[in-house]
Amino acid sequence: MQKIITQVLEIAIDYHENFTREIYEGSVEQTYNDIYFQTKTIIENSGGLTATLRKDFNENVPRNFTLDGLKNIISILKTVNIFLEKNKEPKNDFWKYIHPRVKELAQPRFDNGFYADSIVSCLREANSIIKNYVREQINQELDGAPLMTRAFSVNNPIIQLADLNTENGRNIQLGYMKIFEGTMIGVRNPKSHENMNPDRIKTIHLLFNASFIFLKLEEKGIIKTEKNN
Repeated sequence: MQKIITQVLEIAIDYHENFTREIYEGSVEQTYNDIYFQTKTIIENSGGLTATLRKDFNENVPRNFTLDGLKNIISILKTVNIFLEKNKEPKNDFWKYIHPRVKELAQPRFDNGFYADSIVSCLREANSIIKNYVREQINQELDGAPLMTRAFSVNNPIIQLADLNTENGRNIQLGYMKIFEGTMIGVRNPKSHENMNPDRIKTIHLLFNASFIFLKLEEKGIIKTEKNN
């Protein structure tokens, strides 16, 4: 994400300097529009800073070009850049512990700072895999939490993860059902997604949750992937 911020910031600063020197050539409104919407996207993926920056942006950055609006965009981008630099870690070693399918889906988004999308893309994929499997087994079209409740039901599971002849096994099956169901309600749900602005660290925790889901599906043979290196 820092690469994107740096690029937009450089364009905004150059635009501001040339405009104040009255040597800018090109469409003023079009260039401003591009910077405006790119900055808005950056703000929505700024983790813990999102609420504060969104308020600043909405109050101080007009939709149409003004020089003050451009100055405020530059200030906001610098704030995000400083925050990310302070919270940056030298390596992303955690990926070696993540299920390969989750890594494939999430890493490009994560590396570009699209934290919420990196999580939701994995959970959509898990939902789709289970949905197709359940449809093949019982010819029913289910989705989200109802899908997980039916798929991992203690009484009549389509995907059995424990020995249901024992109380302990039934409790384990119920626990997994709640994990899958709760993940779909609390994280994958579109309304949850709109209000979820995870920072980098929270995203890593949620990716481990998604990784565990894929691991259980692989253990049951519902998906097949190459082993982690």
